[in-house]
Amino acid sequence: MAVKFDEFGYPIQDKWYDSFVLGALLGAVIPVIVLVGLIFKEIPDSQHLDFGQILEYAWDMTKSKGFSPYFVSALLPNMFFFMFFYTKELWKSCRGFVVCTLLFFALYAYRAFI
Repeated sequence: MAVKFDEFGYPIQDKWYDSFVLGALLGAVIPVIVLVGLIFKEIPDSQHLDFGQILEYAWDMTKSKGFSPYFVSALLPNMFFFMFFYTKELWKSCRGFVVCTLLFFALYAYRAFI
């Protein structure tokens, strides 16, 4: 493996947390957790439901017009994490967040409009 150097001649160390897979995993898991939390807060008497029933309710809710604020709110943490990784110059992780966010939008468009 060849060593990369910056413009001053210092060796550049690869960061183990700068990976597409890490960005994609975080970009996929964080919106689901936020969305389940928002819907869990919204459902009356939700303490008696298990995680699968909440996800089923969320999937059924995507057909309604009132789902857009929940969806956008669930994707906001992706934007914040993207900006954090962007300022730290972790480009591969940024790509993972962007790809997952676009996939979430594609899934939402497919479910809501088709």
